Amino acid sequence: MTRAVAAILLTLTVAGCAGAAPTRTPGAPAPSGPGSGGPGSSAPAPAGADPVDVYAAAIARYLTGRENSFPGRTFPVVFVLDRLDAAAADPMTAVGTGPTSPLTPAQQQRIESVSGTDLTFVPSLDAATTGDSCRLVRDDGVFVALGPAAPTGTDTAQVAVHGFVACQGATWFTYVLRRDATGWTVTGTTGQMAVS
Repeated sequence: MTRAVAAILLTLTVAGCAGAAPTRTPGAPAPSGPGSGGPGSSAPAPAGADPVDVYAAAIARYLTGRENSFPGRTFPVVFVLDRLDAAAADPMTAVGTGPTSPLTPAQQQRIESVSGTDLTFVPSLDAATTGDSCRLVRDDGVFVALGPAAPTGTDTAQVAVHGFVACQGATWFTYVLRRDATGWTVTGTTGQMAVS
C-alpha cells in the first residue's frame, strides 16, 4: 500500500467521514487482462474502432447509470482526468500516480461532443476538489478518470473507471462495452468493484 493511500484511509477514519474505506465486492475476482489496469491494459481499441467513442459511451453511462453512487442525480459540473490511467479501477492506487497516457485536446473535444455533456478536463483529482480531511468535488460536481480502452473481441471492449464525488462517494470498477450499428453501449461491469 502506498503512503498516499494509507494516509487517505487514515484521514477518512480519523476525520469521522461516515462509512468505511473503499471495499471490494465480496467474492469478486481480481481483474486481469485488458481493461483491468493489469497486463494488456494499454492495448488499442477493437480494430476499426475509435477509442474516443468508447470513452464517450463510458462517461455518458457513468453519469446516468447506477454505478456512480448517486443514481438519478444530475451533476452540474463534470470533471474528467485529462489522461488515461491504467489503474483507474484500482482503489489502492491514487488516481494519476501510475502509468498514464494523455488525451489530446482534439480527443478531449470529441469525447465531450460525442458524450453530449459539458466536460472540464483537469490534470488531477486535486484540481477538481476542495477540503482537507474529506475532499469534495467543487461546484456539486463529479470527477471521472478512465483507463485505456482495451479490446476483448471484435466488437467488445472494457474500460476501467474511477468516479469521485466525495470521500464517501467514490467508485472503482471496469465497464464492459459492445459496439453495434448505433455505436458503443455499456452492457455491464466485470471484475472487482469497490465503493467508499
